[in-house]
Amino acid sequence: MKQFFTTTLLIILFVACKENGSKIQPVSTGKFGEAFVIIDQDLLTDGLRSTLHQAFERPQMLYGGEEPYFKLIYLTPSQAKGSLIYEGTNLIITHSGMKSDVRRLLPPKIDSMVTLRKREGIHTVLKEDVWSSPQEVLFVLGDNVDSIRAFIQEHSDEFLAKMLKMERKEAVGRMTALPNQKIRKEILDKHQIDIKAPISYHIAANSKFGNGQGFIWLRNADVEYDLNLVVHYEPYTDTSQFQLDSLIARRDSVEKRFISGDVKGSYMATDTQFPYFTTTTDFNGHFAREYNALWTMKKDFMGGPYYSITVLDEAHKRLITMEGFVFAPSKEKTSYLRELQGIIYGITF
Repeated sequence: MKQFFTTTLLIILFVACKENGSKIQPVSTGKFGEAFVIIDQDLLTDGLRSTLHQAFERPQMLYGGEEPYFKLIYLTPSQAKGSLIYEGTNLIITHSGMKSDVRRLLPPKIDSMVTLRKREGIHTVLKEDVWSSPQEVLFVLGDNVDSIRAFIQEHSDEFLAKMLKMERKEAVGRMTALPNQKIRKEILDKHQIDIKAPISYHIAANSKFGNGQGFIWLRNADVEYDLNLVVHYEPYTDTSQFQLDSLIARRDSVEKRFISGDVKGSYMATDTQFPYFTTTTDFNGHFAREYNALWTMKKDFMGGPYYSITVLDEAHKRLITMEGFVFAPSKEKTSYLRELQGIIYGITF
């Protein structure tokens, strides 16, 4: 899905460069869940590869532990050519100052702001839209491979969190760039929720019911995958609604009503055999609770992972739950779920 969507964007859409004045940039490419590591040749040791593997390619327990957070693709500066540098999420590991082989790839303004700033020890710099847009590039600069490796080991959790945040920002920019305006208007008029989903999605359900409640289901189904975005809301009464058992009970009761499988009498439910991973977070300035879990289709043989976030909409005194769930047997789910999260984090109300 991401590859097709990216190809479409490359054909019809170009954006202005933020860092390089008048230069026009192509839209970023690549697959969600992958990150390019552009690294000076002499720094690409087995030891540093092992450290990066432990930091970024560790298994995601929230998806059952079968897929890594990122798959890393290594490029030396001589290999980083053409569209390869359009990847949306990049980690660049290089020497400070004139020893950096990465310098030849960088626009002059970026070069002077990053690699030519000689500092003692290790330093990091985050830049947007270096070669394409939306693009996030994290530079790690140091004098030798041992000190860089030690620094990444010491801060591995922070590095992983930063890369996930970078990719989410890229995903929002890419997935909301060409929204289906007809669907967008229909949902906004009915629910006062602005969903900028791509044109590959269609409305599977769109309903208001009860006292200040609503349900929206957008779907993008293909031969190899079925991607689903669900939004439902209810009046906000008290903080107990943010408790995990309340979130799941509400989720299952609403989706049971609207989502079923191919078998008569089947319905959507949370798979309670597996642990949940819950976090209190910020959703574009609103208090929110998010969690990852697995879903199952009762009375049918279907299932997969889902991501859910419930947000307090103060202006309308309601709780809005936004969820992405995937059905893609025998396929890796990470790229699909991060695509859905890109749409979700682009929602406003």
